[in-house]
Amino acid sequence: MIEQAVILAGGKGTRLGALAERRPKALVELAGKPLLEHQLAVAQRYGIKRVLILTGHLGEELAAEIGDGQRFGLQITYQRESAPLGTAGSLKQAEALLDENFFVLYGDIIFDIDLARVAQFHAAHGVVATLVVHPNDHPFDSDVVETDASGRVTAFHTKTREPERLVPNLVNAGIYLLQRRCADFIMAGQFADFGLDIFPRMLAASEPLAGYNTPEYAKDVGTPGRRSAVEADVIKGKVARRNIGFAQQAVFLDRDGVLIEERGDAVKQDGVALLPGSADGVGRIIRSDFLAVVATNQPGIAKGFLSEADVADAHKRVDALLGAEHAYVHGYYVCPHHPQGGFVGERPELKIACDCRKPAPGLLLQAAAQFNIDLGRSFIVGDRTPDFGAGEAAGVCTIGVRTGFGAQDGILPLEPDFMCADLAEAAELILTHQHLIGPARELASAVAGQSVTVSGWAAEVFARLLRWQLRRLGRQVRIVTGDQEADTGVSASATILVADDGTVPAGFASVFVADEGTNAVVTTAAEFTIRGGVLHRG
Repeated sequence: MIEQAVILAGGKGTRLGALAERRPKALVELAGKPLLEHQLAVAQRYGIKRVLILTGHLGEELAAEIGDGQRFGLQITYQRESAPLGTAGSLKQAEALLDENFFVLYGDIIFDIDLARVAQFHAAHGVVATLVVHPNDHPFDSDVVETDASGRVTAFHTKTREPERLVPNLVNAGIYLLQRRCADFIMAGQFADFGLDIFPRMLAASEPLAGYNTPEYAKDVGTPGRRSAVEADVIKGKVARRNIGFAQQAVFLDRDGVLIEERGDAVKQDGVALLPGSADGVGRIIRSDFLAVVATNQPGIAKGFLSEADVADAHKRVDALLGAEHAYVHGYYVCPHHPQGGFVGERPELKIACDCRKPAPGLLLQAAAQFNIDLGRSFIVGDRTPDFGAGEAAGVCTIGVRTGFGAQDGILPLEPDFMCADLAEAAELILTHQHLIGPARELASAVAGQSVTVSGWAAEVFARLLRWQLRRLGRQVRIVTGDQEADTGVSASATILVADDGTVPAGFASVFVADEGTNAVVTTAAEFTIRGGVLHRG
C-alpha cells in the first residue's frame, strides 16, 4: 500500500487574479472548502497516511490554515522551496523525506481517482513512474503522452509541437506514482518540470514509464473560468460519480460508419473523415455521465492491409478532428483478427476465431473490466448487425444508425432495440431517456412472467428499454404497439409480451410513464407509475 503523497503547492496562482492575490492557490475555495482539503479527503480515503506539502508563495498561510493534518486523519509536514524550482526541482529538495514509492499531486487540480487501482497498475507494470493520463476537450494546447498498447510510455509531445503533428489525446493529469530513484534524474538547485524535463530525460535513459489511462475526473482550477466550471461539477456530484470505484455507464461506438465515414478495411490516417453530427454526438455523451468508448473490428490488420501502427495513427487523426470540436473518446478497443484465409500478405497469427471480433462481446467486456462499466445501463451504437450481436451478448442496449451500412448488411438476423438517423440523434435519444433505465431494470425483475402494458409519455421508448432488460434476464420478448398520437405519430402505448415458450401469459401489469412530477392513476391488476425516474408500485 502506498502511504505517502507529496502535494506540490508552491505556485502563485497568477492566472486566478484576485482569487489568489492574498491567499495560496491551494486554498482557493470550491464548494465551501479549500481546494487542498478536497485533495486530502481523496488521499486519506485510499490509505495515504503521511502528506508532504511542498510550498512556496504564501507557504506560511497555507501551513497555518491546514495544520498538522490531525483533523483529516493524516500526518502533514511542510517544506518550503528556497527559490522557485518547478514541479521537479522542489521535489529534489525534499528527497530525504520521500518513501520508496509515493504519489505526487499537483496542488491546483480537483480530482477523484481510485488511487488503489493506480497502485495496482504501477506494480503490475514494474515501472519506476506511472503517470495518470486522460483525454480532454482541448488537446491541441496541452502537453500529451503517447503510450503503446500495453500502457508503456513511448513519447512526450509538448503543447508547442508543430500544429500538423498528429498525436493521441492523452493528457498528463498532474498525478504520478513514483519510485524515489526518480529524483536521481533531477539536478539539485535547478528549476525543472516533470513533464517537460524529467520524464523525457528518463525515457531517453530507457527507464520504464507507464501511462494509466482513466476516465475519472481530474481538472485544474488555474483560471477563474475553470474554477467556476469545476466547482459546478463538484456541486452536481459529477466529480465523485466519475470515480471508477463506482460502476460507470458507457456508450460504445462502432468506428466505421458511425463515427467516421465507411471506407472499407484499409482506412489509414489520410482516409479518416468524421461523419456529420458525430462530433456533436460524442460531445454530448462526454459532457453527460456516460463514457464514450470505441469498439471496432479492424480485420485489415489480419488481412495484411494495415498494421497496428496504421490503426493507431488513424485514431490520432480521429482524436485531432474530435478535439477541434472539443470532443473526445475515452478509449479505443480494437480487434485485429479475421478467421478466413486467402489474402495476399495476410498474417497467419491473426487469422483466428477470437472472442473479441464482433458479434462476440470481447471488446465491450475488455472496456467494462478496465473502466468498471455497468453493461446493464449502457448502450452500443452501430451500423451493422455484428454490432447488435456484440451488444446483445454483452447485455447492452443496441441502437442502429442509418449512416454507414444502415443496419442493412444482412450478416445476422438481428434488429437493434432502436433506430436513429445518426450518432447525434442516438445521443439525443440516450440522454433524453436515461432516467428510464433504472425503472425499466427494476420493473423487469418485478413483473416475472406477466405481460406488461405501457402507456403515457415515452411509452414506446420505455417498452424498448424494458424489453432490453427482460432480454438480459433471458426472456423472449415481443412488443405490440398501440395507439398513435395524431400530432407526433409517436406510439402512446405498447404491450410487451413475455413468455419463454412463446405463448402470451395471462397476467397483466401496467406501467404509466409520466413526466417528472406527474402522478397518473392506472387501474389494472398490478399498477406501476414512473415519476421523476423512480418506479412506484400501487
